[in-house]
Amino acid sequence: MLLAMDGSQLIALTGGQLGNKKVDSVFTFKKLLLEKKDSIAKLPKAQQDKLKALENISIKTLLDPENSVLTVDVLNDFKKANEIQDVMQAFTEIAKMQNPGKAEGMGMLNNNSTVKYTYDGKKFKKTIEVLPAVKQDDAMSMYKSMLEGSSYKVNYTFPKKIKSVSNKSAVIGADKKTLTVSYPLLDYLDNPASLGLDVEFEK
Repeated sequence: MLLAMDGSQLIALTGGQLGNKKVDSVFTFKKLLLEKKDSIAKLPKAQQDKLKALENISIKTLLDPENSVLTVDVLNDFKKANEIQDVMQAFTEIAKMQNPGKAEGMGMLNNNSTVKYTYDGKKFKKTIEVLPAVKQDDAMSMYKSMLEGSSYKVNYTFPKKIKSVSNKSAVIGADKKTLTVSYPLLDYLDNPASLGLDVEFEK
């Protein structure tokens, strides 16, 4: 599972504060969890398991301020659909681990929901569970004003031909095995339940 983020347009908003230093790096959760193993061992078992599930995620960052390039690719390697970890939640969890006193971690990425994926060969399901809402601060309001009008795309490739999709705006590819769904970016924060998806396959 690959999450490819292009933040090149955000470079202009920083007003040159990023300097001219180029970055081309790969970060793995597996390495971080190994480095933090002593502190992780002190956490409750449930939280340890949540962090352990992130070990197959790696992040590649490419930054070139001079040429207005900023891309972040997040690779989530998995064998079964129910092993897939929501990438945004992964960022929040790791921020909490590095900053224990800040419960909300990376609040911009926290939409107070959990995501589960299932696939049994007949159906694929992305289920969103919305958690109790938390009070939003002024910083979150600022983020939302910046994101207004932005959208993001999710591309799926399945081993079987698609018969039907719950999202009516989804586009099925010519091979009937690929699927593209576009969402307003603010829906991720304000209406996470709308990001759920059901896909049924041909026999």
